[in-house]
Amino acid sequence: SKQEESSGPLAAHRYAQVLSALDWDKENYSRTGTPPAARSVPNVVPVPPLVGHVSQATARRVQQFLTTGLCTLPEGLKKDQVQAGRDAILDYFHKVNFTINQLDLQEVLVDKGFSTFKLRHPGRYDMVVPDLASPRFDFFHEDAPWLPLVRAVLGPDAVQVHSGCILSLPGSHAQSWHSDGDHLDVWTQVPAHCLNVFVPLVDMDARVGPTEFTPETHLQWSARPGNVTLTANAGQAILFDYRLRHRGLANKSDTPRPLIYVTYAKPFFRDQDNFSRARYQDLPELVAPTSRNGGAGAGGRRRREGG
Repeated sequence: SKQEESSGPLAAHRYAQVLSALDWDKENYSRTGTPPAARSVPNVVPVPPLVGHVSQATARRVQQFLTTGLCTLPEGLKKDQVQAGRDAILDYFHKVNFTINQLDLQEVLVDKGFSTFKLRHPGRYDMVVPDLASPRFDFFHEDAPWLPLVRAVLGPDAVQVHSGCILSLPGSHAQSWHSDGDHLDVWTQVPAHCLNVFVPLVDMDARVGPTEFTPETHLQWSARPGNVTLTANAGQAILFDYRLRHRGLANKSDTPRPLIYVTYAKPFFRDQDNFSRARYQDLPELVAPTSRNGGAGAGGRRRREGG
């Protein structure tokens, strides 16, 4: 249930006491594991472990994140970094699209997808772009401007567990409401264990299909304080709790909307559902473009909508 407001932030040692009381198996527990047995553990307001001294601006954003489940970071990527990421994503998408059409794999894409390339929803693709893991894109990873805020929320030992891109094409529909993960403990509200960072690579206004959130649903799924739609300039970061209710809106513009997402978690957390490669076949080796046309598009035979 949603917790009562605290009169002030809890000390870092209180956070440690709660984790100790829950007695998690930090090495082996995952969201697909068996929940721990019921224990008498006090409900607490989620707070991050202290990470040295942080600026007042960072402290305000952390408090907003803990209360609502999301926050934004005005400082973002540089224009040339945004352009490089956008070019890499669109180039890779066209190469994969060409390959899928040449090898007649449209049915596989629609029915299930590949380990690194999926059709999540009509006109909405989730992909891992190999080039973005190279050192020249470290600004998405080790040198990311949002890392200090991530560590202020999750702790200094936060780890990156996944990164990818959501490409929403013109005409894509709105998604169904969903969260990316569940609570680790069904009896007690505990601090954030995992979060996503969304970084649009085009200016994300109402027409291009921004993300809509329901604040406070990371604390209580039935909370309905009113939905919010966050717009952002290209390169700005949006952080939100893994448990927060959200959905991507329809792209009503004539511009593709590439969005980088990076998932961070506490070291013990393993998501064996969202990031399992065993459930999907690997994408075949890309076919080199020739004088032949690739067809109408890899999504031309879509039949269902994804989450």
